[in-house]
This record gives sequence, C-alpha cells and structure tokens, in this order.
Amino acid sequence: MELDSSNTDAIEGKENIFRHFLESAKILIQKQEFDEAEGDLLRADVIKPDSREVRRVKVHLSDAKAKAQRAALEEERKRQETEQKRLAAEQKRKIEEQRLAAEQKRKIEEQRLAELRYALTVKPEPADATLRFLNLNKPYQPGMRLRPGSYHIEATAPGYVTRREWVT
Repeated sequence: MELDSSNTDAIEGKENIFRHFLESAKILIQKQEFDEAEGDLLRADVIKPDSREVRRVKVHLSDAKAKAQRAALEEERKRQETEQKRLAAEQKRKIEEQRLAAEQKRKIEEQRLAELRYALTVKPEPADATLRFLNLNKPYQPGMRLRPGSYHIEATAPGYVTRREWVT
C-alpha cells in the first residue's frame, strides 16, 4: 500500500515518525544502549529504505560500538595491570616477611648459642701439669664454663715436653 502523494498530513506524519526513530537512535547511541538504537534504526529504515540519514547514523552507531569496545578492553587491561601490581606487591611483602622471620630466627639462634656454655675439664699427665689458654685471656680452671668454639691449650710440667693442642 502506497501513500497518496497529495495527502500531506500522512506524508508529514510518516516523516515525523521517521525523525522520531532517528533522533531516538542518536540519543540511545549516546547512552551506549546500542541494541535499542539498532532497533530504532531498523524501524526508521522500514519507513525510509536506503535513507542517507539512516546510513550516517548506522556508521555513527558502528563507530560508537567500536569506541565502547576499545574503552572496555582498555579498562580490562588497566584492571589486569592493577591486579598484577597488587599481586607483585603482595608477593614482595610475603618474601620480605619470610626474610624477616628467617633473620629473627637466626638472631634468636645466635643469641641462644652465645648464651650456651659448656664445662671444660682437661686431665693432663702428669696431674700437676700447668694448663693455660693461648687464645683466651682467662686462666684455666677445671670445669670452667666456656662458649662453644676452639681453644688452644698449652700443658707444661718440669721434666716434660711442653704440649700445645686445639680443643673444640
């Protein structure tokens, strides 16, 4: 069915409906409601097939979709980058915590060893030999408490060869 070309009211009404769908599509594109905009463009295309205005708005719709997709991809890239930075910072923090815990454990062990002392008694032959440390500024006494380590001890007695030994 065709419009009577002399019926200006019908032609004007058809043009108004066409404009309404075209303007509605433009507004929906701005709101990034692309599917609805596409629907309005299809309706406008039914009213005026092969319209240059509809083609122009379709190109605008296509550009807007592409731009929105690029923006979404960029946003996702930034989100992933932020997440990677957060994970790297957390990993770094965990490594630092482990390093500090190991350092604390090492210090505690060092302190424990520093406080640890063992009794040292040397039984020389002859029993009246004089004993002294060559690497410690303390006189030897049987059962004296020493920190773990190596000690250079000298034993002397009249009529005997002096003997020096490292004791650990």
